[in-house]
Amino acid sequence: GWRKALAVDVEATLRILDSPKPVIAQIHGYALAGGLELAMACDLVVAAEGTKLGEPEIRYGSAPVTLLMPYLIGQKKTRELLLTGRRMSAAEAAHHGMVNRVVPGAELLTAALDLAAGIVASAPLSVAAILDIGRRTAQMDVGEAMTAIKNLESYRTAIDSEDAHEGNLSFVEKRSPVWKGR
Repeated sequence: GWRKALAVDVEATLRILDSPKPVIAQIHGYALAGGLELAMACDLVVAAEGTKLGEPEIRYGSAPVTLLMPYLIGQKKTRELLLTGRRMSAAEAAHHGMVNRVVPGAELLTAALDLAAGIVASAPLSVAAILDIGRRTAQMDVGEAMTAIKNLESYRTAIDSEDAHEGNLSFVEKRSPVWKGR
């Protein structure tokens, strides 16, 4: 039965990682084990002050399901956290790049909506291309990443779009762009 449960957990994480739209997580209180794995799969994470994050599975004879942490914060810090089961504060998670912003709990929704507003103001095809490029090249070396970017259809679609022309024109004309690629 655990293999079936594992498959379900991995699929849930992959749905977030493969989302064509940016995914923003808000975390408040505790983000542990599978909850932390889901938050780490998101493109942006806003955490409330006082939030604790961790992978305590080792204390219960288990291990993380998807193991996204080393891709975000590196091997040494990941080993420390996974081998001890230690929880970290939201501030420490932000320091290591696991969280984008730490805000008072009452400001959590506003901070997440502010991030979303910044994304919505951008060219939709470019947002999609950036997500695609970032996800595909995250584990490549620089040379491989540069080669991969120029071959990605999403990148070519974005830079050849009406939105790319509109973005350049609006910059020159010192006005807000009007996006068409939604």
